[in-house]
Amino acid sequence: MLDEHCVGLSQCVAIATANCPHITSVSLIHHVTDECLLYICGLQHLKSLVTGNSPQSMSFSSGLLPVLQARGEGLELLRLYEVPGVDIPTIGYLCPNLKEFNLFQISDSLSLDHSMCDSFKSVDNRVVPFSKLQSLELRCMTQPSHVDALTLTMLLNNSTEIHTIRFSKIDALTDEVFQEVRPNFC
Repeated sequence: MLDEHCVGLSQCVAIATANCPHITSVSLIHHVTDECLLYICGLQHLKSLVTGNSPQSMSFSSGLLPVLQARGEGLELLRLYEVPGVDIPTIGYLCPNLKEFNLFQISDSLSLDHSMCDSFKSVDNRVVPFSKLQSLELRCMTQPSHVDALTLTMLLNNSTEIHTIRFSKIDALTDEVFQEVRPNFC
C-alpha cells in the first residue's frame, strides 16, 4: 500500500505502475483523482480494481472510463465507492469478464448515468454485459436509489452465472422486475 503523503498519491501511483508493470490488483480509496486513475491504464495484467470515496476529485467519465476502456476486458473484480456518474451498462460492455461487481453509493448528490452505453454497445454487439458475473452487490443509501428498473433487469437477466446477490435500498427491485428476471434464477 502506498502512503499518499510520501510524494503525493498521483506521483506514487505513477512510480508504482512504472516500476511494477505486472500489478494485478489495485486498491485506491480516498484522495483519488482522475489523474491517479489514468496511470492505471498501463497495467496490462490488471484483474482487480477497488476505488472511490473521492467524489470531488474523481469521476466516472474522466477517470474511471479511460481505465475501463484500456483494461476493462481483463478485469474480474470491480468495486466502486461513491463514484459520481457511474454508467452501469457501460461497465458491462467494457468489462465482459467481470465476475464480481460492487457499487456503493451513499451520498444523495451522486447519481448514476446511462448516457454512454449506446456508444459502447455498437462497438461489439457480441458482448453480453455481465454474462460472467458471479457476485453482485448494489448498496445505494440514497432515496431514490438511482438504479433504474431497466438497468437492474439487464444486470439480472444477463448474469446467468450469478450465485451471490446483495442489495440494499434498491427501489427498482419491484415485483414486476422480479417476475421478469425470476425465470433466470429458478
